[in-house]
Amino acid sequence: MTIVPIILSGGAGTRLFPLSTPERPKPYLKPVGSSHNLLQRTLLRLKEARIEERPIIVASEADCALVSESLAQIQIAADVLLEPLRRDTAAAVAAGLLHAKGRGDDSLLLILAVDHHIPDAKAFGVGVREAAPLANDQNIVIFGMKPTAPSDSFGYIECGAP
Repeated sequence: MTIVPIILSGGAGTRLFPLSTPERPKPYLKPVGSSHNLLQRTLLRLKEARIEERPIIVASEADCALVSESLAQIQIAADVLLEPLRRDTAAAVAAGLLHAKGRGDDSLLLILAVDHHIPDAKAFGVGVREAAPLANDQNIVIFGMKPTAPSDSFGYIECGAP
């Protein structure tokens, strides 16, 4: 069973102003102490997690050079979809899904945002592979973490039995 990552690497460059700008949005910033930007860290995390199918990156057409530069610096190949207009998450996911289907894969798809903080890539890979049979049975699998404080920014996941 193959798992194809779809990486959402968009953004208008407004949330982390003045660090993030329209010319260099958040996915192309390097966190303090890192030699890689957020897109590169996501790609390298997949490699470390042994999720090895060629990833699909969905980004803004305006960020074409930043995506190319990021891939070249870490020598990882990917299919890159460039959106002519920003249309938020659902449209980016749909574009990635259609592209994956067009590749002829009947793979499971792993949707990732570049700004996730996942410190243990190997454990992440194990979790993805353990969840794969559930997803293969036509389920949507959501990975989450226990909240440390209430917030209405992301909503809540009410868990059932494992």
